[in-house]
Formats: sequence, C-alpha cells, structure tokens
Amino acid sequence: DYGTVLTPHATNGRDVAHLVRYAGLSPQEALYCATVVGGQMMMPEGGLGTIEKGQLADLLLVDGNPLEDLSLLNNGERMSVITKDGKIHKDGGGRSAALGMAA
Repeated sequence: DYGTVLTPHATNGRDVAHLVRYAGLSPQEALYCATVVGGQMMMPEGGLGTIEKGQLADLLLVDGNPLEDLSLLNNGERMSVITKDGKIHKDGGGRSAALGMAA
C-alpha cells in the first residue's frame, strides 16, 4: 500500500509494467520487487511480501497469467479474488465487498 503524487494509490499494476518497460526487468523480477522487496521495505522485521503462515494476507488472484500479460493487474474485472488483511473483499463469484470495486 503506497501512494504519492507520482505514484497514486491503486497504480501498482502500472508500476510493475514500468519496471519491465523502463528498467529492463522481466515480469517475474518486477512482480518480485513489487511484492517481496516492497514488503521488506515497508516492514523490514518481516510480516509482508510473502505467502506463508503468520504473514499479513493481501492477495489478488487474477484470471490469467500476469507473467504473460501484466495488463491483468490493471483490470478489476479480471481480479477473481481480492483479500485484505486476510478478509475476502471480492470473491470468485464476482461479488464485491468493502473495497467498493465493480464486479
């Protein structure tokens, strides 16, 4: 979770694509930077950036492979499941909750 004038909140998918386009990273490297490295920077003592027991659970499950098509990360309709702090905000049935996303 971040946001500045140059990187507004909810533009993470765009920023991942920028890492590929302008910094020369592979899609896998860019996603690693956005998740694992980003989590380490925000909480150096651990707790963010990986999927494992005891970690905070913010997940996006997309319909498709973001390693093949990073634009999936910018398309709310292709996000099948969204969790925040371990709670489901949009489920696979297309229903949305607290995040106010269009299903």
